[in-house]
Amino acid sequence: MQRIQLAGGLLLASALLGSPTAHATDWKGVGELGLSVSRGNARAENLNAKLGFTRETEQWNLGFNLAALRAKGEVMVNGVESFEVNANRYEAETSAGYKVNDQHSLVGTFRAERDDFAAYRDQLTLAIGYQWQVLKSDATDLSFEGGPGYRRLRAQPLFLGTPPVEVQPDWESDLIVRGEMKYRHQLTETTTLTDTLLVESGDSNTFIRNDLGISVAINASLALKAGLQHRHNTEAAPGQKKTDTLLTTNLVYNF
Repeated sequence: MQRIQLAGGLLLASALLGSPTAHATDWKGVGELGLSVSRGNARAENLNAKLGFTRETEQWNLGFNLAALRAKGEVMVNGVESFEVNANRYEAETSAGYKVNDQHSLVGTFRAERDDFAAYRDQLTLAIGYQWQVLKSDATDLSFEGGPGYRRLRAQPLFLGTPPVEVQPDWESDLIVRGEMKYRHQLTETTTLTDTLLVESGDSNTFIRNDLGISVAINASLALKAGLQHRHNTEAAPGQKKTDTLLTTNLVYNF
C-alpha cells in the first residue's frame, strides 16, 4: 500500500516539477461551461463547468482536470415547497505519463471527488499503471490504461437526534484496480466524437464513470458540445440510487 502511494507520488512529482524537456512545449487548455435558469411555473438552476490542461513533451504526457456541477430546484418537504440544492459535485484529477516509447508509458494518477448527493461523499484514489496507445493519428486516438492503486472512501454523513446532528462516517481504505479507456474520432472537419471510460474497483466499491461527447467547432477556439455522463457505484446506502446520469450542452473554449 505504501509502495503504491510512494511510487505514484514520485512519478507525479517528478513530472509536474519539471524535467529537461518539460518546458519545451506550452500547456494546452480547454474549458466548458453550461448554464440553465428557469422561472415562472417552475424554478430551476443548473451550472456545470470543466477545465482541463494537457502538455506533451518528448518524455512526458501531463494532464490536469477540474469539474463542477451545482443545481437547485423546487422540492416538496413535508408538504412544504422549497427551493433547494439538489446537486453539488466537485472533482479534480491529475496524471503524469513517462513515455517508454511512442506507444507505451508508465502513468501515475490522482483523483479527488466530493459529491453531496452520491453514494459516497468523498473519494480519493492514487494509482500507477501502464498505458498502451493503440491508435494515434489526426483522425483517431485510442488508448488503454490499467494498474493497481489505493483508495479512501467516506459515505454521506448521518443526521441523528432531535434536532438532527450531523455525524461524519469513518473513512474506508482499500486497494483497487484502476482501468481507463480514452477514445477520440474526427467524424468530419468540424465534428469530433470522444468517449472516456474509468473504472476503479476494490473490495468496498466499484466506481464506473463514462463520458460520451460530441462537439461541433464554430471556429478555431469555440465549439458547442453535447455530453452524456453515467456514474455508477456498486454499493449505496438504503434509499440511494447507485447510478447518476448527466446530460449537458456546453460552450467549449480552446486555448
